[in-house]
Amino acid sequence: MTFDLSDPIFSDSERARGYLESLHWPDGAECPHCGSKKVTRVRGRSGRPGLHMCNACRKQFTVTVRTIFDHSKIPLHKWLTAFALLTGDEAGISTHRLSLELGITVRSAWFMRHRIRQTMNDDRSPLSNQGEGGDALGGDSRGGV
Repeated sequence: MTFDLSDPIFSDSERARGYLESLHWPDGAECPHCGSKKVTRVRGRSGRPGLHMCNACRKQFTVTVRTIFDHSKIPLHKWLTAFALLTGDEAGISTHRLSLELGITVRSAWFMRHRIRQTMNDDRSPLSNQGEGGDALGGDSRGGV
């Protein structure tokens, strides 16, 4: 599989978010907490990019909730670039090289690489994070990098 890294989804977090929303919610946003499709996009100063509110359970969420991107401060366009780089070559890419390509620390690159590879070995959806523990690795993802 080859990717065109000049595509705006690899350089702009808002376009990356839109791309993920179209993949994750092809029929419109759905609440990850209760499954309701009755949701409203939160706009204005109180709403960060991509924020939705469920009209049924009243919880707020984005496309990253319960995915491998959940609780990560790394921009979404860098996550998509990491996916492209890690899957674009049969041999993969080293953590050090990934950190140089993305302009992030080696520790953050290791974190991303580990989550992506673990998720690719999982039987569920590649972006799924439905495990008991909270993240794709089965642990609590709140410690993010």
